[in-house]
Amino acid sequence: MGRLGAGLVGRGLGLLGRAWSAAFAAPHLRCVQTALVLRKAAGIQSPIKVEPGLWDSPASVPQHLFGTEELLAAGYPVSRDYQPLLSLEALRKMAKETTKVTARRLGEVVEKLGETKPLKGALLLVGPAGMLDAGGRRLLGQAVLGWDEDVGLHYPYLCTLALLHAPPPAASRRWSLAADLPPLTHFDIDT
Repeated sequence: MGRLGAGLVGRGLGLLGRAWSAAFAAPHLRCVQTALVLRKAAGIQSPIKVEPGLWDSPASVPQHLFGTEELLAAGYPVSRDYQPLLSLEALRKMAKETTKVTARRLGEVVEKLGETKPLKGALLLVGPAGMLDAGGRRLLGQAVLGWDEDVGLHYPYLCTLALLHAPPPAASRRWSLAADLPPLTHFDIDT
C-alpha cells in the first residue's frame, strides 16, 4: 500500500501543475523510497536531499542508516552535494529530548527548509506524520504542540500536507494551506 499511496499522491501533486524546488526525505529507507515514488510521479527532476532533521524520534534512530554513497550505489537518486541542517550524529545525541522539544525542533528544521534559496516552487517533504504536523504548524504560524509517545494512534498512516509559499513581497503570512490537493482515504481516515 505504501508505493501505491505514494504514487497516487505524487500523481495528484503532478496534476496540480506546480513547479517544484526540491524533495527532502528523512533518513529512513522507507522515507527515501516514498520520496522516490512521489518525486517520479510529480515530475520532480532534482535529486532527493536526505535531511536527518526530519526524523521525529531521536530515541528510535537505528544504529545503521544508509548513507548517501550507499543510497547512490543502490540506485537511489539522492543528492551528493546537499549539506544537511542536522547530522545523524547530532540527532543521535538528542535521544532523550522530550516530545515537546522534538516538535519544536521539527518545526524549526521545516521552517529552515522553507527558506531554501533559491525557492522556485513547492517543496516536497517526506517523513513521519509528526514532522508534517510540527512543520506545518510552524510554517503557518500556529503553536507547535508536543504529542504522546504513541504518535501512530493519533495520526493516519497515509497523510499529506500541501502548503503554498507566497513569493516576496508577501503579507506577514508567507505560507498557507493548499486546498486543491484532494484527500486520500485509508480505512475511512482522511488525510
